[in-house]
Amino acid sequence: MKTMIIIAASLFFSFSSFAQSVVCYEGNYCTQDIICRITFSSEKTFISLKDTTLCGGDEIRSVSLSGFRQGQYIYFYDSPTGNPTDDYCKIYVKSHLSNYKIGTLEHSYSDSYVEVTFHHVNGLDGKVSAIELGHAGTIKSRTPQKKKEEPFSRW
Repeated sequence: MKTMIIIAASLFFSFSSFAQSVVCYEGNYCTQDIICRITFSSEKTFISLKDTTLCGGDEIRSVSLSGFRQGQYIYFYDSPTGNPTDDYCKIYVKSHLSNYKIGTLEHSYSDSYVEVTFHHVNGLDGKVSAIELGHAGTIKSRTPQKKKEEPFSRW
């Protein structure tokens, strides 16, 4: 019986450590109210917050990340469609994260756990409208495409 309990507990902690979750806060530096908790599964990689009551309108200013593994990316977008011409914050996970806090989505930095890149247009804190999760190579290319230049003729 003791062995079965140990195995069950071991399996519980093993499987629960694979769940990737984002806890979203109303204030910077993970203060004020928790707005929502999002747990990602492999089927859900892009969530438009505009189409859901999941995280109540554009209030996310900081996040706590758990269960993310090396090589994963987490994007926070101002645009509900993930348009890269608007504000966004890209977080690349360098090392397994357990309750790692991102104090603001408007600051680029790198440490031994993450590389955070912020693309500024008019501000992202309090205006997150979409979240995307993936591994290198699985995130859709959201790099703005340059328009083809039309041949120019003065005559």
